[in-house]
Amino acid sequence: MARVLLVENNEFVRDVLRSEMEAAGHRVDCVGWRADAEIALGQAAYDLLVCDMQLPDGSARALVMRAGKYGMRALTIGEALDDVAGRPDAPWATPLHKPFGLTDLRKALALSLGA
Repeated sequence: MARVLLVENNEFVRDVLRSEMEAAGHRVDCVGWRADAEIALGQAAYDLLVCDMQLPDGSARALVMRAGKYGMRALTIGEALDDVAGRPDAPWATPLHKPFGLTDLRKALALSLGA
């Protein structure tokens, strides 16, 4: 399965997303801040970045663009207007718009990972 970096500042949401991805067999590392995600991306190789687009320390757009440069896929979580997924300059990114349910998450993960 995939190695995933989950970037989500809401602890409850992070726990639910992590549990769902781990139940699907993925190895998940979690951080809550953009700065921590930058460090994690420099320390490990990930298959997928799952990222809330609005983090306390700023937009996650640069993280998503960096993921593409590293050959990673990205699953972006946010409002349609703040998302980079689906744009011509980010074909590796899949959007998951708020609000979403676990079925939506499962579908978006499968699409992101090509399953």
